[in-house]
Amino acid sequence: MNCKNLRKNDRFIIICIIASVIIALIATIADNNHKQSEIETKPVAVETEPEVSETAEPAPEETAPAENTDSEQTTAEVPGAIVVDSGSKFPHPMYIYSGWDRCLEQLQIDCDIAFLGDSITYYSYFDQMFPDYEICNMGIPGDTIRGVKERTGVLETIRPEKVFLLIGVNSLKDDNADVCLEKYTALVENVRSRGDFDLYLISILPISQNTSTDLNLSPDTIISFNGKISELSDRYNATYLDLFSQLQDSGYIRPEYTVDGLHLSEEAYDVWADAIRPYIEGN
Repeated sequence: MNCKNLRKNDRFIIICIIASVIIALIATIADNNHKQSEIETKPVAVETEPEVSETAEPAPEETAPAENTDSEQTTAEVPGAIVVDSGSKFPHPMYIYSGWDRCLEQLQIDCDIAFLGDSITYYSYFDQMFPDYEICNMGIPGDTIRGVKERTGVLETIRPEKVFLLIGVNSLKDDNADVCLEKYTALVENVRSRGDFDLYLISILPISQNTSTDLNLSPDTIISFNGKISELSDRYNATYLDLFSQLQDSGYIRPEYTVDGLHLSEEAYDVWADAIRPYIEGN
């Protein structure tokens, strides 16, 4: 469109825009020149050697503070914090969990059933499957055996009558079975100390063949570890629930029971719910 055909208001708006751009450019250039001038004229401190008196006593030697590495953080950074070993490069402060406990305590949550675990627990919907009960889903995606152990204190706050524990696949893919067994034993001991409730230890679930290869985690390793969990259930007065056998075919999870080779489908959660229903509704 030719400028002659533009209305008077249109020409005025265009002129204002152009003027604004020019003013902004001028202001930017002036500001940069001002900053550069400050840098060039900033006085430079010149260190001079202090005069030493002949009778002055020698200054005491200063001890250089020890350098902290990433894996050696101290509680000095956060007053009152308790640093626990999370198994990762960066330990997490216990005050995070204590703060969470205090928050739940203020809410005065008194649940019937608590589920502890990782993403497999997190994505469950037992509150819908058992609407007559107060359900606390304490699953955290990516969590490990050690991670669950560090947050079991919440059980003393929510005071469940029954606790279902399913954890281990994220640990077994990173550590050998013996190390994981030590961590799992310590976890069960910790959970048992948190209250007088019925405890149910759920077997680690099967995974797909592709996932097994990707994680370097064979069905035999899972089956063997589940045997150790069963033994621990006898030792710590808990009930062992074998979900592995109900979801597997030739050691691997059946295709209809998984969405990605690791996490569960709705059909699998239905199987899980049916397996625990007698323990929830039977008492």
